[in-house]
Amino acid sequence: MGRKIIPSPGEGLQYITDTSSLTLVSIKSSVATYNDLPITGNTKNDLRIVQDTNQMYTWSLDVASGNLTDWVLLGSATAVDWSDITNKPTSTVNDIDDAVTKKHERNKDTKLAEGTVNEKAVEDLIVSEANGNLKKITKLQYNIDTGEIIIFYET
Repeated sequence: MGRKIIPSPGEGLQYITDTSSLTLVSIKSSVATYNDLPITGNTKNDLRIVQDTNQMYTWSLDVASGNLTDWVLLGSATAVDWSDITNKPTSTVNDIDDAVTKKHERNKDTKLAEGTVNEKAVEDLIVSEANGNLKKITKLQYNIDTGEIIIFYET
C-alpha cells in the first residue's frame, strides 16, 4: 500500500499509510484570484491554487459546471515545515535527501570493497570461462529491479 502526505483541513498535513479510503485530487493550473476559479469544465476533486492568497480549492460537484461556491477551501498552499507533519517517517529530511541522492548515483560504482585492503577497480577483475580462457571485466552493472549483477567483459 502506498504512502501519501495529504492535506487534512484543520489538522495540517497527515502521513497516511492506508490509502484505500482516500480520494485522489487532480491538480490543475493555478488561477490569479478566487474569482478566476472556473465554474465550467470541472471534474469532482479538481484542485487549483489561488495565487493571490496561496489557498487550495477543490471542485465539490459530480457535474462539470456549477457556482463559484462549489469550490471548497482546503487550506493554505504555503510551505510546510517537516516538524508540522504528523505520522511521518522517523527519517530526517537529510536522511531522505541522502537516500534520494544515492539512488540517483546507483550504477556508477567502479570499485569493489572501496577503501579497504581488498579494493579492486572493475578494470582489475577477470572472469574465467568454462574453457579456461580469462577475460577482463570492463563494467559491472547492478539492476535494482531484478537484483541481478550484469558483467561486461572484453570480447
